[in-house]
Order: sequence, then structure tokens, then C-alpha cells
Amino acid sequence: MRYEVQTSGAVKHYEMDIEISIDPVFEIGLEFPKGPIRFNDLYPGAGPQENLVNVRVNSNLNRPYMVTQNISGPLTNERRNSIKYENFLIKVNLDQKRKGQQSKISDSYVPVNTSGEQVIYISSDGAPASFSVNYRVIPYVEISPGDYHTEITYTLSEI
Repeated sequence: MRYEVQTSGAVKHYEMDIEISIDPVFEIGLEFPKGPIRFNDLYPGAGPQENLVNVRVNSNLNRPYMVTQNISGPLTNERRNSIKYENFLIKVNLDQKRKGQQSKISDSYVPVNTSGEQVIYISSDGAPASFSVNYRVIPYVEISPGDYHTEITYTLSEI
């Protein structure tokens, strides 16, 4: 680095060697505005319930990455009754201003994959990102009343 210092009538030049070390950052943050992903007091004739997860990815690696979710199984209540596949839905909301990102989930509700890993977000440019994941349950006539939940694991990985 070269510095130039001007004083009254004199200019002095200084050269310095500078070494900068930047630690790599590759992390995911989750926020649950309504608390854990649970759907309480579901019963036949009840209205749909929604829950939300805000996801933030911080990375300075500039390499493509993806965010996946793994759901341990269908939503179940305390009596181990489960929700029909087509009544547990997901939608991903992206920041439409950012390029290099895409959701592998539609921007309208689609059934959640409850039997393994599901890619929910891809960044082709590796830039930091934030998006929200909306979950919706639609009660139906044959639903067993109760409080429903499942375990969801989110993973951030390079591609």
C-alpha cells in the first residue's frame, strides 16, 4: 500500500506491506416468528392454519449453494394419527430483486415431501440470501382432532 502525506511544501511517500485475512463465512440462520412449527387444535371443519420460517444464509465464499429440508415424517397428533399428504403444503417466498437465486418449490402451495430431503432454495452465485418458507395445513372431513407436529431439519450445503 502506498501513502502520500502532504505537509506545508513537502510530499512524503510511504510504502507498506499489508496482509488481510478474511475468515470464510458459510452459515444458515432460522427465525420462527410464530414459534415452533406446530398446528394446534385441528379438527374437521376448521379453517387452514399457516406457519412460517424465515431463513437467512450468510456466505462470503461466492460459490453456489443450496438449502434443503428434511421432514422426519408426516404431521402427527398425540394419538399418532397423521395428516394426508395433500393437506400439508409448502410455499417459498423469494426476494424477487435478487438474481442468481431460485426456489425448487413453487411460489404457490404444493404438498410437502415428508419422505426425505427436499431442495427448497438454490443460489447460483453464492451470495447471501433471505427468504421465507410458509407451511399450511388444510383440515378435512376425516381428520382426527388434535395438535399436529413433525421434525424439520434445514441443511446448507455447497453445490
